[in-house]
Amino acid sequence: MRTPWIIIANWNGRHWLTECLATLAQTAPSHVQIIVVDNGSTDGSVDFITGCFAKVNVLPLERNLGFVQATNLGIHFARRRGADSYLLINNDTRFESGWFEAFDGATASHPSFGILGVKQVSFDGQISPRTAVELKRWNERSEEDLLPEVLPTDWVEGSCLFVREEVIERIGFLDPLFAPAYFEEVDFCQRARSAGFDVGMVTTSTIEHAGAGTAGKKQTSLSERSYLLYQVTRPGIDGVMFPLIQRSIRHGGKQILAGVLRFRDVLHAFADCWKLRHSILAKQQRDRTGEACPLLGSAIPASPEQTHYREWINRIDQESMSDVMATSPTLRASVVIPVRNRTDDFERCLDCVLSQSIENGTFEVLVCDDGSEASVADRLRSICSHDARVRYLSQPHKGPAAARNLGAAHARAEIVVFTDSDTLPQPGWLEAILKPFASNEVIAVEGPVRPPRPAESPLEEAPRNEGGVHLTANMAYRRSTLVAVGGLDEEFPLPAFEDVDLALSAARHGKISFAEEALVIHPWRRVTLASSLRRLKQLDWLIVTAQRHGCLGWSDRPTRYPRLRVMKAALFSLPAGRIRKALKTLPRHPKDSLLRIGYSLAEAVVAWSHVPRWISRREVPPRGRYLEGASS
Repeated sequence: MRTPWIIIANWNGRHWLTECLATLAQTAPSHVQIIVVDNGSTDGSVDFITGCFAKVNVLPLERNLGFVQATNLGIHFARRRGADSYLLINNDTRFESGWFEAFDGATASHPSFGILGVKQVSFDGQISPRTAVELKRWNERSEEDLLPEVLPTDWVEGSCLFVREEVIERIGFLDPLFAPAYFEEVDFCQRARSAGFDVGMVTTSTIEHAGAGTAGKKQTSLSERSYLLYQVTRPGIDGVMFPLIQRSIRHGGKQILAGVLRFRDVLHAFADCWKLRHSILAKQQRDRTGEACPLLGSAIPASPEQTHYREWINRIDQESMSDVMATSPTLRASVVIPVRNRTDDFERCLDCVLSQSIENGTFEVLVCDDGSEASVADRLRSICSHDARVRYLSQPHKGPAAARNLGAAHARAEIVVFTDSDTLPQPGWLEAILKPFASNEVIAVEGPVRPPRPAESPLEEAPRNEGGVHLTANMAYRRSTLVAVGGLDEEFPLPAFEDVDLALSAARHGKISFAEEALVIHPWRRVTLASSLRRLKQLDWLIVTAQRHGCLGWSDRPTRYPRLRVMKAALFSLPAGRIRKALKTLPRHPKDSLLRIGYSLAEAVVAWSHVPRWISRREVPPRGRYLEGASS
């Protein structure tokens, strides 16, 4: 037997909840979880639920987000607690004995149906229009006397809608584009059918539904706006203006002539849709490619409601991690992964991290988004929502050092493990990098970083570490040490040498060990002229590191004149070495070898132009302290 979470969105519906929750308590099995997402009600709904139905979970929002987003928050809350299916129910429904058993039996015996509804009647016994349409269609096309247990259909009403977890995993959430309500279930069923799931109505189970219990008089205007949105986002529709104008005139005109809507209502519906034109285009693209709808949907215009929606998503993520900690063994490690505008590589990295296992405890993963674009951020948040051990954190674009500090500031474990979003940690990586911390004198551990294969071209490069380089692609620190040195220096603008600066600062507090078995694979990246010239900006901060610590950046190369050593490497050693390697590969890769020689010469020329600035550098920027006072 499946044990779905029943999710109810509510706004000033205490009078409806009295019957809804009472009949659910009488008819639903005790193992079924119920959550009410309250949209900032002012009629005492939250106090009523907590006082009379103690076993019901409540999310007390401060604003009215509407049915769609409130329901999404309920699904997100349930997913974070291991739900395997969901039953979305309106607050103006009530239930008779036996409805759940019939419904649950149908879902168990028809696994190909990802979404299921039920027969619905009004409180006075009148069959609902949607149920009547489906029964009429069945009678017209079938000669059988008995209805099947599950009647295939195009879509089912959202007032009582069963959804399997596999559907959420594949197509995502209700689309926030349709917020506050209406036609979101039609779009949801359409996307599920496009993804290969069947949609049907259970004919052996019936519920009572008042209809428009919350929307009231606003139902017709809201429904027209959502109808237009659904029509211009259907498969095969491209663009916004022409489809929107065409359907506004055709459908809106019929509604005006029928006396259902006024001209002003249709005009407002069109204007609301036009404001969302960029979101409509984004949804059209997402649906064409079969991409899942994330919690935040497409690029919805900023509003207080959207801000509140984001805040509650973050709050649910935080609370779910607290639940994991309360019910799990000792939290031994916090894995920090900074990411920006990267999804495919990141998803592979996260899969490798989550597949790790450690003895005598567990770990958390903190994904630190450094100002990704809105669509990428939504995708990252969706990826992170699939495992309760993962927390998604975000900040405006500040650079990789700031992103790692964000993770360290929110880490709950004493050991903070850093890796990059494009690496592939190998099996046993996490256990191996934690093992040296058994010694109290060890304050940090680094592991090897290697490319996946030998280089196939002189234009391929990847960071390597066999000890003593201290790359944060594979590095772990005691959190107390990070706080003591103030974290990574956020003045470093690029992903270069901020990790070396951190390691050299931390080395004054204890021993840095090397774990050979803690292997991370880093992919090859193709060298371009832009990446070659960008290296010169990195050299600026290598000079800062050398001045601060009296070395070239590695603890085994001390020198009295670190700035001159860096200049010599930039002007002579590095370009000459790259040119020599390119000449060796010239017979096998003539084009790439010539390009690498050209890039190296251009880099040397530009480096010479930087000499006056490097010579005149007198003051060393002070090392900031970015983790002071961070809570454990």
